[in-house]
Amino acid sequence: MSFLRSPRFWLALFLGLGLFASTYLLFEYVTGGPITCGTAAGCEIVRASKWAYVGSIPRPLFGVIFYVGMLALLVTRAMTPWQEVWLRRLTFIGAIIGLIESVHLFLIQLLSIHTFCTWCLASGAATVGAFIFACLDTSVVSKEQRLRDLEGYTAVILLLVILGVPGFLILTR
Repeated sequence: MSFLRSPRFWLALFLGLGLFASTYLLFEYVTGGPITCGTAAGCEIVRASKWAYVGSIPRPLFGVIFYVGMLALLVTRAMTPWQEVWLRRLTFIGAIIGLIESVHLFLIQLLSIHTFCTWCLASGAATVGAFIFACLDTSVVSKEQRLRDLEGYTAVILLLVILGVPGFLILTR
């Protein structure tokens, strides 16, 4: 259970939550299905805006790539002591980039679109959480801790699949 106290556990959890939000948005962007947005209609307004795509690429695709890449980086760090300091720094740099992009998208919704997408806000909150825990991840990790990290990442992924797949199916129906 020491993994629960690890910043890397919380970092992985926030990245997983962001991956869920981005994957759901990407699915709805690609299929053209209605976005379940809670009580507001902001998600559809944001999707209809000029900011929803970069050329013909749906913006949520970049979120999916970001979250998968960051999770892969965490797993790589846990699997090998090779260049641990640099991999930790790369994780931190990735978290900064995610935070900057999330703040950028929040400001676009606030100042240009004048409404908010619930799922975009969820993804943004996930990057804020990831950034906070990337900042707290400062220690050198022992071989035993790396093994516990891998077990913890497996638990996080299983939890997200067990909760995420039914959630995804409910949202997309």
